Amino acid sequence: MGRIVSSALVWAIVLGLPVFASAQTSTSQEVDEIFATYGDATPGCSVAIDRDDSALHVAGYGMADLEQNVPIREDTAFYAASVSKQFVAMSALLLQQQGKIDLDLPVRTYLPSLPAYADRVTTRHLLQHTSGVRDYFTLFALGNRLDGLVVTEEKIMEMLARQEALNFEPGEKYAYSNSAYFLISQIVKAADGRNLNEFSQAYLFGPLGMGDSRFQHNHRYLVPRKAHGYAPLEDGGYMLADSTLDVVGSGGMYTTVLDLTKWARNFRNNQLEGGVDTIEAMQTVGELNSGEKTDYGLGVGVTQYRGLALRAHGGGLEGYRTYLMMFPEQAFSIAILCNDQKASTGEMARAIAGIYLADDFTEEAPPKEQTPEETDEPSPHAAMAVVDLAQYEASYYSHEVDGTQILAMNEDGLIFEWSPEMLHLEYIADDQFGFSDYGFELVFARDTSGKVTGFTYNGLGAAGVFFKRLGSDEK
Repeated sequence: MGRIVSSALVWAIVLGLPVFASAQTSTSQEVDEIFATYGDATPGCSVAIDRDDSALHVAGYGMADLEQNVPIREDTAFYAASVSKQFVAMSALLLQQQGKIDLDLPVRTYLPSLPAYADRVTTRHLLQHTSGVRDYFTLFALGNRLDGLVVTEEKIMEMLARQEALNFEPGEKYAYSNSAYFLISQIVKAADGRNLNEFSQAYLFGPLGMGDSRFQHNHRYLVPRKAHGYAPLEDGGYMLADSTLDVVGSGGMYTTVLDLTKWARNFRNNQLEGGVDTIEAMQTVGELNSGEKTDYGLGVGVTQYRGLALRAHGGGLEGYRTYLMMFPEQAFSIAILCNDQKASTGEMARAIAGIYLADDFTEEAPPKEQTPEETDEPSPHAAMAVVDLAQYEASYYSHEVDGTQILAMNEDGLIFEWSPEMLHLEYIADDQFGFSDYGFELVFARDTSGKVTGFTYNGLGAAGVFFKRLGSDEK
């Protein structure tokens, strides 16, 4: 029961596709091998492969519900995570088509409750990840307010209202921000009067026949044929890892690989409002203030892979990992939805592409990243041994995240809490520490007497967030 493969005939009928190939082919068997580790006692994945409007391979592997012994099928619904963003971008384009918004006006035109920093941010900046708006996941983690928290749209708006600055001037850099796409969902509601799910049902999911897709504004609502997310336990087995976000825009969509195939086919020849011009707009990459181009359009990565034009986006949250890969010139797409936290969906998609597009590629596959070799260089912790870490031990508060960080020491060095993890900081330079795996640094400040007075957090999701050192009488 851990693997269900449907014939191309059955799912071609479901999808309304012509039939040119059987799922029981040698190439299908090669795909099965990619997912061979999934079975009756594991979570797994659902996959759909499509070319020239023909369902080449549609299958489910592993279990959707380990407690109830429910296998993954082709119509199993998964949390799509950031694959949702291209549907959000299309919603914004449709609103522009309808004359309800202008992508190049400041976002405060539609969301006046945002702070003054948003005067410099346009909706297009949000869509292209060039806004500088701080990522809400980072902000909640910095405030130790993410572990076990039900995050709501109201809480995010409150958090963004507390921010006193952007990470950078809009258009200066490309920096992925979940807050940006969350704000797009709020613009949809402000401009149209309907929430993102209601708008999408009317203008996206309904017209395309994506009957198993929805934006989930409340994580407690029921989702038919839902796959639960799972995270592995150290001693074997799994624990539930479902989404507790009552938030859409940054993610929030539940869907199936069958529905994603319908979207991929429409992406090549848009039947929605705006026609092909709208699809071309989604594939137009951002341009920075310097004139440099990014590799991101509106909700979708715009790149090349092995000599072919590629449009792709991945996603991950809690126990869900997702990927949608589209090669428009080959009319070829791969949709992968998994409920295994350790699933490498991008790697899976590239392996599948290598099976079906071997004769189309004009370049060799890039080498896999190698594990760094052992060196005799001292570890960051060894460097910290000569630093007086006790001077940094204290509680620090940030108004912008409304949270406190407590830096403490143990035998391994200085500890920083990244909810829900405890991280051992790496020494970089005097008064500068970081954690390279997460790409952030803490830069400490001192007063004229040399006492540490606070630190500034700089990372990919947020930069310039100051934490003030608290005295013994402060909270």
